[in-house]
Amino acid sequence: MLKFIQDLTRFIFTRKKGGKAEVATAILARFHLRNTYMVHEHVTLPTPDGTTQIDLLILSRYGIFVIEVKDYKGWIFGGEKQRQWTHVRFRKKYKFQNPLDQNYKHTQAVQQCLGLDESVVHSVVNFSNYGDFKSPMPAKVTRGPAFTKYIKTFTDVLLTEEEVLEIENRLESTMLARGRATDQQHLAHVEAIQQGPGSVPCPSCGGQMVQRTARKGKNAGNTFWGCSNFPQCRF
Repeated sequence: MLKFIQDLTRFIFTRKKGGKAEVATAILARFHLRNTYMVHEHVTLPTPDGTTQIDLLILSRYGIFVIEVKDYKGWIFGGEKQRQWTHVRFRKKYKFQNPLDQNYKHTQAVQQCLGLDESVVHSVVNFSNYGDFKSPMPAKVTRGPAFTKYIKTFTDVLLTEEEVLEIENRLESTMLARGRATDQQHLAHVEAIQQGPGSVPCPSCGGQMVQRTARKGKNAGNTFWGCSNFPQCRF
């Protein structure tokens, strides 16, 4: 009950774009999947070139489910092999990246960070109830609470309870701390990739963001985006 109240409070007060849909999806997962599944939301993992953020990560004996949440109001057109999908609202058309391709990168990060075989990692894209599919969708693209029914179709036991707990411990030690600083760093990384190095200002001091390579620690050898004013600015 306490967790439900906390989730409901976050749902009411969140101002993050798409945040309500992410919290609602987490609430649905906890309600419909119950104790045999471990639900982790808003997970940021290190990657060779920076970071990646996963809306919802569900651990179970039936596999690891990587869920990308989409909050679109209106008509949705798309296909599994299409590079771009179309969102139509008020007669205006908008293009967006195929969410299956987007989530593929997330599943790759999960496999690499947690040392998992691809056979135990499942991709799911879930749209909010406000979206209306106008073209046939693959089974792993769902809407509203339907993603929980899709997850329950996986009935083959792939992992022992001990292995699931080991994966959860590995996740807790690998993922970046939740918070504004991590979100800002990830956003700067995404914008730098989209616009090119040097085109995005540091969210902390306004300096240029440059690509660096970690020399120490568990991420040694990985590249990341950091402020050019280091060490005065450590963003």
